[in-house]
Amino acid sequence: MKSARPEGDWGIWQGDGLVLRSGGLVDPDSLPRFEQLACSVVRDLIVETRELHSQSYYADRFERLTVFYVSNNAANALAIEREDRRGIAIYIGLLWRLWAAFQIGLSKQEFLDGAFDTPPLTLSASPSLVLLRGEQLASVPEGFWPEERRLALWDLFQRSLLFLLCHELAHHARGHLDLVHEKLGLDGIDELASTGTDGPDQCLLRMIEFDADTDALDMILLADIDQARKENWSIEKSEAQGLQWLVSIATLFLAFDLDHKSVEEQYRGSHPAPVHRAVHAVSTMARSYAFHFGWDDEKRIFYEEEAWEAAGIIAEAVGMPEGRWFGESTVLMDLDRYREEEARFLEFNAWLTSEVTGGSLQQPQWLAELGAPA
Repeated sequence: MKSARPEGDWGIWQGDGLVLRSGGLVDPDSLPRFEQLACSVVRDLIVETRELHSQSYYADRFERLTVFYVSNNAANALAIEREDRRGIAIYIGLLWRLWAAFQIGLSKQEFLDGAFDTPPLTLSASPSLVLLRGEQLASVPEGFWPEERRLALWDLFQRSLLFLLCHELAHHARGHLDLVHEKLGLDGIDELASTGTDGPDQCLLRMIEFDADTDALDMILLADIDQARKENWSIEKSEAQGLQWLVSIATLFLAFDLDHKSVEEQYRGSHPAPVHRAVHAVSTMARSYAFHFGWDDEKRIFYEEEAWEAAGIIAEAVGMPEGRWFGESTVLMDLDRYREEEARFLEFNAWLTSEVTGGSLQQPQWLAELGAPA
């Protein structure tokens, strides 16, 4: 089996305080077979993405970068900078949760209905939130899995991880770590931590999460456009690729929403509601694919709905309530709050892009006031 050692210089991160508080580094080669393979996938994704972007304006974000793994069962990832070194830490629990989510989906006939010639599988245990949270499905599909479903499992799993890795790279490249250190005194950014220091409504950390999601989509799209040009993709190929991205991204955010707190309560933490991140990312990716690959509006809307339906099948299978990830009602989604967040994000994104590119837009007032003396 290929070594699953992390990409980069592991040693400098072993004694880091934030890494130790998060659970400490784990050597993937000491883990069971699935975890070793999953960590190898992460390393391969970084190497392949670095090569794909070697000639693009994203190339420099791979410099001085280490990717490593944290011994923690939570679904989480960290972006850390220390002097001139960049780190991305993947929690082992995140690998379990995504792997389980896609297995649960592929065990349902209606998941991506029409995409497979083979019937779904019966899982060893009934789908539930307990099953999705833990390591019970952290195994590698054997010969009894039909090949097309096994390949789909690996494909969706890798896409969700690549989106997450590009998201963490964006925290480094977009200056987010400097910003949260200056304004909030934080020494890293992760997908779970709350803080009471981000002003009255935790705005900055929410805005940088939306910003990192947007930048990750741009990074993925640029690589896909280049691949499409080289391989002369047909419209059918672009549709298949686009749908797979939309499903994998929606499912990633579903995996962050298992506690299913109200949107109002989620916004009292440090991150946007996962469902709002999904709305933003899925709609942004669909619009981008439509623009670059010639989808009409009807096709774009159809594939967005297909992605939500796929994530909804997983949500329903594990017993999540109706009204957010599946079902007709959107009351649990609080779309009015999402529109407020989106408007604030567009202002923040324009300012930060101006900063990164040497422009001169004025800092949003709420950000200028953050951390200023009373």
